[in-house]
Amino acid sequence: MKIAALTLLAVAFAAQAQDLKYDPNSPAALEAKAKYDGYERDGKALKTLELYKELERLDVAKKFRMSLLTKPEEMMAAVFSMDDNDMRAISYSTVLQKRGEAGDPYASFYFAVRQWDYCVKLDKQTGDSWAKQAKECWQGAMPAFKRASDAQIADATFNIARLYQNGFGVTPSKLAAAEWFVKAADQYNKQKDRDEALTALESALNLVPDHPAALRLRKAMLK
Repeated sequence: MKIAALTLLAVAFAAQAQDLKYDPNSPAALEAKAKYDGYERDGKALKTLELYKELERLDVAKKFRMSLLTKPEEMMAAVFSMDDNDMRAISYSTVLQKRGEAGDPYASFYFAVRQWDYCVKLDKQTGDSWAKQAKECWQGAMPAFKRASDAQIADATFNIARLYQNGFGVTPSKLAAAEWFVKAADQYNKQKDRDEALTALESALNLVPDHPAALRLRKAMLK
């Protein structure tokens, strides 16, 4: 599911919660789309790191708002409602996603990191429907991490290893995870980040103790 679609879906869910029929051409839906489009333009004006930091700020603000709710009915209402900050966050996430798909490796990385957090929340739910959504969520994170990894962003490569290690959206594989951990270690090492490189190597060797490339790189680094 494209993130942009979540805006109109939220309006639909809110209507359903109030036993109303959702109309995409209703004044409420058209107003929501106009706001969303405006926020998307705002997001496009931000640099990638600024965009990511603004999304983090919006996350903190939402967590604070949710922490003030104490009654079950208030919490349920919050699930089926969307304020301007929520809409801004969705539009900014869409900008981040599109920017990554257009070739910005850091946008891909930041989008995948945010996707990871969302997938974890889905994983905590129970039921086949939630499990299906979680799997699709993880599968959406993988290509974004791979684009960033191809651009030598070592943290992205490390996270791909974790996806294989835990079987998030893929068939779990110790060997595949170890291979990606070694690749991450090599990238960290080239970036002069020795501690992170050694951590990645230890992760690889914990999975495949006799992994030849991991053993060679660790030996070379510890000389």
